[in-house]
Formats: sequence, C-alpha cells, structure tokens
Amino acid sequence: MLFNPLELIPAQTELFVVNNTGRIISSCYCLVSGCDSLSKVFDGELTPDSSAQFTIPCRHMSRIIFHTTDGTNYRVEDFSPSTRLTDTLSISLAEKEFGGFLDIIGGSNRFTLVNSTPLPVTGLFLEGAEEENLLGPNPLMTSETACFWADQDTLVVKAQDISGRWSNSITLVKNNISNYHEETKVYIESFAELPSDNEKSHRYLLSCLYDQNVYFVEIHPISGIPVLIDLTSSPLGTWEMIDISSYPEPSFIVCEDQNGRSYSINTMYKDYSVYIVDCFSLDFDFSFPSGRN
Repeated sequence: MLFNPLELIPAQTELFVVNNTGRIISSCYCLVSGCDSLSKVFDGELTPDSSAQFTIPCRHMSRIIFHTTDGTNYRVEDFSPSTRLTDTLSISLAEKEFGGFLDIIGGSNRFTLVNSTPLPVTGLFLEGAEEENLLGPNPLMTSETACFWADQDTLVVKAQDISGRWSNSITLVKNNISNYHEETKVYIESFAELPSDNEKSHRYLLSCLYDQNVYFVEIHPISGIPVLIDLTSSPLGTWEMIDISSYPEPSFIVCEDQNGRSYSINTMYKDYSVYIVDCFSLDFDFSFPSGRN
C-alpha cells in the first residue's frame, strides 16, 4: 500500500482572529489557491478589540477578506495556515482595502472591472437596480480594479463618473480557472460619443477634464506655424469633442483651461482618431513655488 502524505493534512484548521479595526467584522471569506469562488467561513459579529476562532480550509489562501458592518473590507493575501497549531491573525488598518483594488462581495463568483478612463468612477450599479451604488463611498480611480463577487453567471452594470455622467451598459466577464486574470474595462467609449467608422478619417479633440473647461486650443503642426482655436464663446466641457481635421496635422496640441493652466497632448487615441486632454496631460511648472524661500 502506498502512503499518501497529503492524507496527514486535515481538511480544516482553526484560525484565531483578533479584531483591531475599530469596526464590527460581520463576515469572513476565503479564496483557496486554485479555486475560482469564495467560501464564507464566518457570519456574525466580531466587535472591536475582541477575538474569535474561525474554522477555515487547511490550504494555502490567495486571499482572506474580512467584511465590516459599514462596508469596509480588510484583506490578507498569501496565507498558509499551520497544520498543527492554531494560527493567529490580528486585523488592523494595515490590512484595509483602499487604493488600487476593491472587493465587492455579494456571492461567490468573481467578476473583475478596471477603470481605464482618465476620470474617477464614483458609482457602479447593477442594471435595473440603479438605487444601490456597489462602490459605496469608495471611488474607482484611473487604473484601479473592482472585484465583484456575485452568485449570478452574468453581470451587467452601469458606471457613473465624477461629473455625474452615466456610461453605456457594461457586461462583465465571469472569471474562472481558464480566464482568471481576464478583466472587463471601462473605456472612454463607455461614456463619450466617439466618431463612427465613417467619421474616423477626421481628427478630434476630446476633453476628459473634470470641473475645468477648455478655452483655447493651440495646434502645433508637423510643419508650419501654430494655429490658435478660440473656444471662449463655447468652452469645451467634460466628455465634449470638437472636430480639428480642418487644421494642419498636429505634432502636438496645447490646451488651456479657464484658470490659465496648460495641457500638452502628443499622442492620439488611434482607434477613433481622437486626441484626449485630461489631468494626466497637465503641464506642471517645476519652478513652483518660485519667489519663495
């Protein structure tokens, strides 16, 4: 008879959790490495400065998520429980989820959404249930990821940006072992009315500035002198676009807002022949604060 050393590893083990978050932990979920769904291991109330013993799978965890009554998550990654001793986890501010990645738990199946727009996404709503913001108070900044856990096989959401504009419907891709790192992205075309196929021979300038309007556009052509476009009578607002194809082909473009700040753009969103002015193209004055000691 062959001996299988894995038989010595128990299916479950105990985890001693100390709550140092200052919040009430209401549930705990584990994601076992190699699995594509969450397992709930605690459902109750673990008050601040108290402790409890959780029963968890005795396997390497790619993620343990602690959810609190106010909607805050705390996350521990790459955790391997002991097979003989009871492990202790102290959960505090260091484990709080913020910046870069956010778990939104409503089930066990994983859906991943990345904000690929230059503007913060302040709201994500299931289509048909626009009264509940899945993000809560946490905006999804540019390049940040929201991981939805739901019991459905398909999720259709709508996003709302910081200016209050709604996106088109976005169908999220369910992650499983074969496509675990596949992401659904919120692109600018989710919000903006970009050129159709027969309009792509033109060139456009799109504003993705929030709370700022573009008053002047200076086109610096590949050859020749710069051309100034005065928009003061009709400034370019958030998600608004103008056709600049009647002007020389740009080497780069400089935009100016109502406060005199300048933004330089030297690349084009080639899928739609669109130049995009956003906060990332702001010309920073490295001499600031000049004249101060």
